[in-house]
Amino acid sequence: MALFSTYSTRSLKVQGWQIPVMLFLPVLLLLSLYSSHWRGHSGPEQAVIHQVLTESITRTNEGSATTTTVRQEQRSVAHVTTKGGAGSNSDGGSSLKDWLSGTINPRTGDAAAGDEDGPSQVISKAVVQVSASGTGLMNKFYFRFDNVQLSRDKITVFYDPDTFTPPTEELWIDIISGNTTTPQLPTMIVLKGDLHNTQWFYLPVEYLPATEHQPKCASWINPMAYLLQVRYSYNIWHTWNEGIMGIFQTLRELGQLPMASVGPNGKLEEITDGMGEDCAFVYDHLQEKVVPEPHCAPRTGLLERTKCDPKTELWCKPGAVVSARRAGGGPVIVPYTASSVMNVWAHLYSSMTQDVRDWSEVEGSCFRSLVVGKSSTLNFYQAINTTEPDPEALIKYPRVDNLEARVEAMAVFKQFVHSAQKEYVEAEEAKGAAPWEGYRSRALERLRGGVGPENLSEGVLDGINAREVPGMLREERHELRERWKMHDQLVEKAVQRYMERYGGASEARGAAVSEGRQHIDDYEDDYEGVAAQKVKQHEDRLAGGAAMDGGGELTATKKNLKKSLLRKSRSLLSSSTAIGRSKKNSHVGSLLSRRSLVDKNSASTKKWFDKAAVYRHETPRPVVTYMSRNFFSRGVLNEGDILAYILARYNVTLRVTTFEEPLHLVMDSLSTTDVMFGMHGAGWTNGLFVKRGATTMQLFPYGWRLPDKTTLRGYNYREIVLASECPYDEWVNPVRENAFFRRSDYSKKSGWNVTYSLHPEPDMPLPEDGWPGNLWIYQNTYVDMNVFGPEIDRLMEKAGISPMHGI
Repeated sequence: MALFSTYSTRSLKVQGWQIPVMLFLPVLLLLSLYSSHWRGHSGPEQAVIHQVLTESITRTNEGSATTTTVRQEQRSVAHVTTKGGAGSNSDGGSSLKDWLSGTINPRTGDAAAGDEDGPSQVISKAVVQVSASGTGLMNKFYFRFDNVQLSRDKITVFYDPDTFTPPTEELWIDIISGNTTTPQLPTMIVLKGDLHNTQWFYLPVEYLPATEHQPKCASWINPMAYLLQVRYSYNIWHTWNEGIMGIFQTLRELGQLPMASVGPNGKLEEITDGMGEDCAFVYDHLQEKVVPEPHCAPRTGLLERTKCDPKTELWCKPGAVVSARRAGGGPVIVPYTASSVMNVWAHLYSSMTQDVRDWSEVEGSCFRSLVVGKSSTLNFYQAINTTEPDPEALIKYPRVDNLEARVEAMAVFKQFVHSAQKEYVEAEEAKGAAPWEGYRSRALERLRGGVGPENLSEGVLDGINAREVPGMLREERHELRERWKMHDQLVEKAVQRYMERYGGASEARGAAVSEGRQHIDDYEDDYEGVAAQKVKQHEDRLAGGAAMDGGGELTATKKNLKKSLLRKSRSLLSSSTAIGRSKKNSHVGSLLSRRSLVDKNSASTKKWFDKAAVYRHETPRPVVTYMSRNFFSRGVLNEGDILAYILARYNVTLRVTTFEEPLHLVMDSLSTTDVMFGMHGAGWTNGLFVKRGATTMQLFPYGWRLPDKTTLRGYNYREIVLASECPYDEWVNPVRENAFFRRSDYSKKSGWNVTYSLHPEPDMPLPEDGWPGNLWIYQNTYVDMNVFGPEIDRLMEKAGISPMHGI
C-alpha cells in the first residue's frame, strides 16, 4: 500500500479505491484554503492536506529486507503543490521553472546535459558521509545514494545481496536541523514542514535486492543531486541555514562546487579555503570507524580555465564565483517542496548551479548520485564548543579543527554571496528594475545612512520611540503611557538642569552633546543624553520668541553657536580612530587564542584567506549598527534612549537597520561595521555579513536566561558571528516590570490558560523552551538605561572605542 495517497486531475486513489475526483473538489478546495491560511504563507503555493486517520501505518514491501512503521503522531501529511510543482502531477506545467526564470541564466530545456539512459542492471551504492560535531569529532553523518530511484513517496535502493547488508533497525533522520550521530543507513527521512511541528513530510528509504527488483526509470539524472527541504522558507534564518549555506558547503566538500577568485584582469585563481582534507570522510562499516573516502573524486584542480573568456563572461566577474556554473553544468538541486526555493533569495541557488528542478521533472527518475543530509561545517544549529571528547571515541572517530574550518568556510561563503548578489543586482538593473527608494520613514532612512554626535541636536532621533504598542487594548495602554510620561518628565528635568547650569539653551545644548550622562548612579541623570534632543526644541522656541521681540543678541549667539558646532563636527569627522585600536586588537587576539580559532604564528598555505589580518576600525571614525525590530514583536519600546546615549558619549557613526533594504545594501552596511547589536530575532541571520572581528551583542527579553546560563534561543546567531571571529556578548532584561506581554499571545494555541496581564506575574513560571506560541517569545521590552547604559559602555570598551573627551 502506498504511504501517501496519489492525486491526479482525473481520479483519486485512496487505499486501493478509484473514485472520481469531481466528488471531492469542494472538500479539497476548502482544505486547500484552510491550509494556506494555517501555514501563514502569502506566496503562490497552495497546500492540499491529507489527514492520516490512523496513528500508524505499517509499510511492508514484498522482497524488502526491512519493515518500516510510520508513526504519524496525529500530524498532517501535506503535499505542497505549485501549479505542477512538487507533489503534483506533471500535466500542469512547472511554475518553479517560471519562478526561476527571473534569476540569472536559468537552465533551459527539459533535461540537462548528461541526462541519458542508465545501465541495463541497476545496482545501488549507499555511502555514509561524515562531518564534524561540535567537539570536532568526525561523528555526524549524512548520506549519498548512488544509482537509486526517487519518487514522491520513497527513495528506493537496489542492493546486491552478495556485497550489501540492508539496515535491520529503523533509523529516522531529520535533515532539516541536523544529521544523525548513528553511522547507520536510514529507513526514514523526516522533512519538517513548519515551525509548529504540525506539518511534517516523511520519505521512507526502501531497500530491495537488485536480483529481484529493477526500477523503471522515468529518466536518468547524471550530475550529483541534492535533496532540499526548507521549512518556513520565507524566513531568512531558515532559508539561509537550512537551504543556501547547507547546499553550498556540502557540495563544496564533495567536490561539486569548484570556487574561483576572479581578479580585475579576469584571471581565475582556485579557492581551496574551507575545504577540509583532500578527501571527504566516510564511515567504513567493516572497520567500524571513520576513514578518508577511498578513490575519492578530486576536490581541487577543477578549474577548466585560468582566465575569463567570452563563454564565461556572464558569471566570470571580479569576486568569488562557482567556476563550473554554466548552462547544463554543475550539480542538481531538487526541492522536495517548490516553496523551499520560491523566495527572494532564489537567485543564490542559481548562482551555484543552473539546474534547480521542480519535482514534476524528477518524479520516478533514477539518480547517479543523490545527497541526503548536509555537512555541519556551516550548519549553525550546531554549536562549536571546546568540550573534550571521550578518549575511547578518539579511537573510532578522528578529530579535526572544526573551528578553523568554519571560519574559512564562512569567509568563502560571504564572498560568494557578495559576488552573486552584485551580479543579480546588475542583471535586474539591466532589465530596467526600479532602484530601491529607501525606508518609508524619512527619519529612519536618515538613520540607516548614518548619523553622528553632531546630528544629535537636529532631532534625528525624534519619532523613533514608540508611544503605543499596536494590538494592545485601549485600557491596557494607560500603563505604557504613564511610563512614557514619567520618561518625558525626567528628560525635561534634565533639560532644565542643563539650562540652569549653563545659563541658556544654546550653552545647554552644547554641554549636553559634549558631556552626555556622567553619573550612572543618579536615576535622573540617566536621561541627560536624551535631553540633548529636547534642548534643541527649547532653543528654537526661545529663538523664535526673541525674533518676534526684536532680540538680536540671542540671534547672534545662535549664529555663533552654529559656526562652533560646524567646526566641532568637522573635527569629529576628521579625528583619528587610533585611540583604543591596540586594545581592540589585543582583545580579538586573546579571544581567538582562547577559542583556538587561528594560529597567528603559523604560515597559511592558502593565499586567498588572510588569517593574520589586523583588525582596523572604519574611517574616519568607528561605525556602530543597531538592529531595530520596530514592529512590536520582541521589540524595544524605547530605542531612541539607547541611540541617544551612544551619540551623547561616543564619536561614532551610528546606523539603524530594520533589514528591509535589499540584500546588497545590508551586506555593504554590515561589512563596514565595528559594533553590531540588537534584540534577538531572525534579522540576526544577517550577522553572516558582519565585518570580520567586529564586536557584537545580542539582546534578549525578560525570562530568557535559563538556569544553566544559556538562553531560550539565540545560540545559533552567536555561532554565526563567532564564525567571523567576532567578540560576542549577551544582555537579558533583568526587570520584570519592563517586560510587556502581547494580548495576541494569550490563546488556546499557545497553551497558556491564564488571565492576560501586561507584565509577567511574580509567581508566573518562567519559560522552559523557545517554541513558537510560547507566551514569553514575542514580549516587548522597555530598556532601563540605568541598567543598560553600563552595558553599552562595556561593549564599546571591548570594541576599543573610547568616550569623547571630557566624558
